[in-house]
Amino acid sequence: YEMKNIQMVTFGQPRIGNSIFAEYFNALLPNTYRITHAHDMVPHLPPYYSLIPRRTYHHFGREVSIES
Repeated sequence: YEMKNIQMVTFGQPRIGNSIFAEYFNALLPNTYRITHAHDMVPHLPPYYSLIPRRTYHHFGREVSIES
């Protein structure tokens, strides 16, 4: 069974996988959007460590930020 044209939207999603997971997810579901709010702390968890980018948590999908 093949699924086509799947779109996914999440709200306030934390980082849940490493860069390899994020790349794989984006390849499988390219139409994924993350709705975030500037004052919500959840999308910033767990913290991202720029010194070890391949071993830290990453987001997948495209971010749509709501500013208010």
